[in-house]
Amino acid sequence: MSQESPDENRPKTIRGIDPDLYDRALALSRQTGKTVGQVINDALSNLLNALDSTADKVQEVGRAFVEGVQEGRGELTVISNVEEIEVTREELASLGRQVVFRSVKRLVLGEDVDRETFEKYVNSIVQVEELVVRNKSLPKLTVLQRCRFVKRITN
Repeated sequence: MSQESPDENRPKTIRGIDPDLYDRALALSRQTGKTVGQVINDALSNLLNALDSTADKVQEVGRAFVEGVQEGRGELTVISNVEEIEVTREELASLGRQVVFRSVKRLVLGEDVDRETFEKYVNSIVQVEELVVRNKSLPKLTVLQRCRFVKRITN
């Protein structure tokens, strides 16, 4: 059982509620057997969750746009649509710029890819089914900061 504080049960007044919206909430509460407060709480919760989700998607689109611009200017190299690839420290350094790994089924970061190399040369890892981090001294949380839509990370 949860203990409610005395303030939780006090009525809350919200000014400026549209009368038509209130009437619709009242009708819905009668249909569902819920209180008007429960209906309003559900509606606000759903709205706020949708807005949070939308903000995340907008941020993701913004990131992809910036990556596209950087790629167009030659600041990034994109490696994409590959079944499996293993990269070494030397291979990353030989490019001389950051890399985006996108749509790779299995990406293996070699044992010699240390934290410094990873942070300097790997911009992002997107839509990878399995990411293998062979260097145990490369923290997974450091790697995860550059990952989006990665299904599995292993050693």
